[in-house]
Amino acid sequence: MLPPIFDHVYIVDFEFIAKPSEHPLPVCVVFHEINSGETKRLWLFEESNPQPPYSMGENDLFVAHMSSAEWGCHLVLNWPLPFNVIDTFVEFRCFSNHSYERRGASLLDACKAFGIDTISKVEKDAARDRILAGAPYSEEDQEYIMRYCESDVLETAELFKRMITVPDFDIPTSLYRGEYMKSVAEIEYNGVPIDADLLNELQENWEKIKLKLIKNIDKFEIYEGTSFKINNFKRFIQVNNWMWPRTETGLPKTDKETFKEMAEIHPEIGPLKELKALVGGLNFKSIIAGSDDRSRTLISPFWTKTGRNAPKDDEEKKNRGELRVGLCLGFLLV
Repeated sequence: MLPPIFDHVYIVDFEFIAKPSEHPLPVCVVFHEINSGETKRLWLFEESNPQPPYSMGENDLFVAHMSSAEWGCHLVLNWPLPFNVIDTFVEFRCFSNHSYERRGASLLDACKAFGIDTISKVEKDAARDRILAGAPYSEEDQEYIMRYCESDVLETAELFKRMITVPDFDIPTSLYRGEYMKSVAEIEYNGVPIDADLLNELQENWEKIKLKLIKNIDKFEIYEGTSFKINNFKRFIQVNNWMWPRTETGLPKTDKETFKEMAEIHPEIGPLKELKALVGGLNFKSIIAGSDDRSRTLISPFWTKTGRNAPKDDEEKKNRGELRVGLCLGFLLV
């Protein structure tokens, strides 16, 4: 059980609209206070200067699942961040990351692991679709959305009650991880500054840039246009009498790790390795700058087995890499 050091234990969930590289747009918030049993809803969309519906004292504990989203909404609303945070997503990851069987860590996944009844994924997806569809929200829509949000809150409350009975659950350590989730929210809120003019220039001229890079670097004539031709590369390997790892179909492997290993043996293909990564790996069209000329992505903390940050969506991960490498390339070209 929780020690009586907290005046209030708030289970909190926001619903919001999230657009690429933009701040979240809060739609509503629901909280449940465990000690009193009180549950309260607050509609936020297009409301003028709403205030937190709960106290924010030093002895108040806030609990949420993937709480960086909640604290991001706090930042958008100019609400202070809570002093004490425990994140059930993070704690579930710590419970399950060591498992040989990789499992999801959504609220539904965590509740299922603890034997808690929840709404169905179909119901959850339908509610999210309505939220993301945006305004106008009728009175019926508002009731539907806040009822859905409340179901998440009550499920999280039950999940938290069961988590704290696990012998390995340690409140000070959980609070320490909760501090990090507030930092994650600030990182996602701030984003990465983008030179939007340079990004637009790169996007408009990327095909020309690729052709110029290929002309200057591909001394072995592997490329045709902007395409890496496997037959040309196969012939190059044969002419040089190199032993090269093969696929099951007998073609030379051309993945990143193979090229990295083989470039250590044959340094002369190092520039070709870098060229292939640039030409084949970058897609500037997918990089988006927000309305404030900042690019944002989900940090997805504690996502890996070792507890590292890792965007859960491969496209997000790729975009983040493209943003870093691509803008460096742009400055070099300029």
